Amino acid sequence: MNYSKVVLESRKGNTGHNNNPYFIIEKNAEEDRGEVYFGALEYSGNFKIVAEGMPYGYTRILVGVNDFDTSITLEKGELFLSPTVYFGYTKMALGICQDECTVLLEVK
Repeated sequence: MNYSKVVLESRKGNTGHNNNPYFIIEKNAEEDRGEVYFGALEYSGNFKIVAEGMPYGYTRILVGVNDFDTSITLEKGELFLSPTVYFGYTKMALGICQDECTVLLEVK
């Protein structure tokens, strides 16, 4: 990713089948070869995924609860547990990425 930023988000605040927070980053990957980074958030309500091209050729990925209109107040001793984020990497291409994501869903 060059110097750029891509933001995927939902501000609805409720879960649904039409918002599945995931990402796949690849460069010239095909079904049976190529490097692929992928991830998914175990929550589809108020989410945000940011992919940003950084200096020196790397890409930063931020995944979690959307900061838009979000305010979480904790009392002393209380904890906020953020939703789980699943990340993966393969040199074996898009087909393996799909298989690994399916395994994650089945295990969960």
